[in-house]
Amino acid sequence: MASYPLVDHDAASPPPNPRTGCHTRRHRDGRRRWGRAVKAGYRLITSHRQWSHRIRSRLMPFPTPPVWPSARWHLYAGDDFSGFTWGIIRPHIAVSRSFWDRLTESERLAVMWHEAHHARYRVPLEKVLLALLDALYPGWGYGQVLRRLAVTEEILADRWAIEALGDDTPLISALLKWLPIDGHAQDTSVGWEDALSARIHFLEHPTLVEAPPSIASPVLATTALEVAMIAQGIIFWCH
Repeated sequence: MASYPLVDHDAASPPPNPRTGCHTRRHRDGRRRWGRAVKAGYRLITSHRQWSHRIRSRLMPFPTPPVWPSARWHLYAGDDFSGFTWGIIRPHIAVSRSFWDRLTESERLAVMWHEAHHARYRVPLEKVLLALLDALYPGWGYGQVLRRLAVTEEILADRWAIEALGDDTPLISALLKWLPIDGHAQDTSVGWEDALSARIHFLEHPTLVEAPPSIASPVLATTALEVAMIAQGIIFWCH
């Protein structure tokens, strides 16, 4: 009968770090990476809750039946001309009262369809997940994807509004009323020059040839990101 040498696997592997319990540098890097992601997630959730608490007292009932009732619609008591979407679990949409009062009926529909696109495809959730991935894998380009997503989603929302109304005039007219009166751009999370130039290019050439495939299916992209993060956590936990 052949004999095989007995190998002490515990002796063959390097001793774990007494403080962290990690055997290899890969495990230590994984723990640090997930620590950064947890801290980034906590900061994002905390800032989102604080912002929601501040704005909640300035919300008013929406005067018009919404075009997409799955979201909660509000008017916002403010002098700025803006419309925005927020909410990680349940989407909320708000349009400033000053901006709403300046719009005609068709322009209001264009603005509603535009914001409904952001809520329908859960753009706030996608931005949170990309921010977490950027903290989890710094230098992998997720920050650039996040900036690209912001501009691309604005263009897709414009296209959805135009297709819903069958006319681009109401949207263009609403954008012109949204333009800064005093020469300063409105407060927005999307870069003013990038978003404006992208919209002009889309209105002249209504195609998105450079849009990545993941942007064309935001729900699928969001699901893939969530599955990837959970799978990596299971792998590190098993090791």
